Amino acid sequence: MSNRTLEELREAITKANNNNDVSALKQCATELEEIGTAEARATRENSLGLAYHITSNYSEALDHYHRALALHEEQGNQRGIARVTGNIGLVYEQTGSYPQAQEHYHRALALHEELGDRLGIANATGNIGNLYRHTGSYSQALEYYHRALALHEELGNRFGVAINTGNLGV
Repeated sequence: MSNRTLEELREAITKANNNNDVSALKQCATELEEIGTAEARATRENSLGLAYHITSNYSEALDHYHRALALHEEQGNQRGIARVTGNIGLVYEQTGSYPQAQEHYHRALALHEELGDRLGIANATGNIGNLYRHTGSYSQALEYYHRALALHEELGNRFGVAINTGNLGV
């Protein structure tokens, strides 16, 4: 039986994802199943999507992400929709499906902008930069990396600053 709240589990998922900790993501999914609310089920599906994504099981990751997306859409949870849409974009990018990645990244960016979610905007902007880099559109990649870097600096997000500084170097 889980003693962690939904918010605590979301924080644990973020930490586990940042550390590529598949077992922690699956543990969070188990605890979310015990909570049983619609919001917990959507968060659970995203957590499992992240776990499969880390292990490069992209078809399973997409299955879980799409379930999470459908649940967030049923609930009208725009923040959840934005987050999962970006995750789907990552899978498409990593599998070389660049048009689908671009579609999902731009949709995620628009949703984060509507929500005023500056961290989400910064992350989506950096992801778009990565996509342009992978497709050889280096001037566009640089433009998006500079935007993402500026946002992360404004937010004081050292992790985001480090990632985007590295991306600019690449």
